[in-house]
Amino acid sequence: MVYLALGLSAVLLTKGATTTDKLSVRRCLWLLAFLVLFIPAALRHDIGVDYSRYQGYEELFDIYTSGGSISEGMDIGFVLLIRVLGLFTQNAQWLFVVTSAFIIGLVLRACQKLSPDPTLSVALFLVAGLYLESLNIVRQWMAIACVLNALIWIKNDRGMDKIQCFIRYALWVVVGASFHASALLWLAVYPLFYLPLNSKRMVAVTLISTVGLSVCGAWLLPTVAGERFGRYLVAGAGGYASADPHIDSILTALVMLLFVCWARWHDKTWDFWTCCLGVCQALGVSLLLSGFFLPAIVDRVARYFLPLLILQLPWALTRIENKDLRQACALSMVACWLLVTFIRVGLGGQYGVVPYQWVFV
Repeated sequence: MVYLALGLSAVLLTKGATTTDKLSVRRCLWLLAFLVLFIPAALRHDIGVDYSRYQGYEELFDIYTSGGSISEGMDIGFVLLIRVLGLFTQNAQWLFVVTSAFIIGLVLRACQKLSPDPTLSVALFLVAGLYLESLNIVRQWMAIACVLNALIWIKNDRGMDKIQCFIRYALWVVVGASFHASALLWLAVYPLFYLPLNSKRMVAVTLISTVGLSVCGAWLLPTVAGERFGRYLVAGAGGYASADPHIDSILTALVMLLFVCWARWHDKTWDFWTCCLGVCQALGVSLLLSGFFLPAIVDRVARYFLPLLILQLPWALTRIENKDLRQACALSMVACWLLVTFIRVGLGGQYGVVPYQWVFV
């Protein structure tokens, strides 16, 4: 009930913020939407699989505030954050307060600046399980939030020089990588944004990248087995080391991809921003499909691309002129992702977020 209440409240507040003409009211409603999502995240207790498993966030807080370290290493931005907090408090709950504000604030900022329908984007953030996932993999979601804001400079509404935009994009990516080094892959993705896409080419890119990722991934796995992240590939890593495709997510992502291609079928060429979103969507679907052949840890890479559905769907819907059809398509896509979230969280218990617990219990 906590998640349902906060979700409905956030969507209604966002809707109000996007329909009012008064700047002060708009800012107030956005702030309230932020608080509705932020407070439960900041006050959570033992919520999320990563909260206590392996070396949980409370344990990491104790280690780094006492001047210690762990043998596997930790990304410098996260270590620095903990040590700065340690100068003011020994209460690990403040780590969740700060990281929740960071993630929620940047996600809402990206929805506000990049989406043609921020209300739908916020709704997707909630119903697709992305909010729940951010309670679990905190460090990676700090990186994802940075990447979403890096894309503001890819869209480049201000007409700035491309080099200046790339520098700002790269800076956001580097900040994200300071919390989770895997975010650096977005520097490698950048050249792909210039692929000239349309609906047919997007399908082709998805197929080619699926084959390429599966073949290259299998070839590279022995190379990285001895590196920091290679520990996820050995037998002791449990489910991470074996293939574990998520059929529900794959089917929904494919439906989403086909919908985007259908909505833009008559566009012979896509504009640069649409191509960027298309590349990200194609890579996300390809990574999900490669889960049939590669270790399940590859799914963590896919999680960088799947959150872009909160931008891709609203932009695809702008190509549908009939209002009733547009609303029907939006509701259908939302229902599909809501079903996936129910399967993952309600039935499968993924993310360890149910039932909600907070620090006052």
